[in-house]
Amino acid sequence: MIESIRVPWISPKIPPVKVARAIVKGIKRNKAIVVVPTTNFLLGSLNNIFPRLLDWLYLKLKIEGVKVK
Repeated sequence: MIESIRVPWISPKIPPVKVARAIVKGIKRNKAIVVVPTTNFLLGSLNNIFPRLLDWLYLKLKIEGVKVK
């Protein structure tokens, strides 16, 4: 389902099994939000605190999504 999708290098494709395990673990721990991989939690937190900094960083590192037809 995701084999043909191109993603930026900073957000690699994650195997569905790993995502499913994280979701089950989150349910068992009664978590409202599950972030996979956990390193993306840091980026999300930084984006909430310094949105312009992250916009600038994404621009400099040429990290952007690709439109899907």
